Amino acid sequence: LVWLTDIAGLSREEAVASQRWTASALLQQALQQGPPPGA
Repeated sequence: LVWLTDIAGLSREEAVASQRWTASALLQQALQQGPPPGA
């Protein structure tokens, strides 16, 4: 959040939305692919 606001210049609301989108995308991909081999 700090990098997105201080370095990238996003507003706090934009930074939160970006982090939520990223977390959602990672979760969806993990649910589709399942655990890694050997896990």
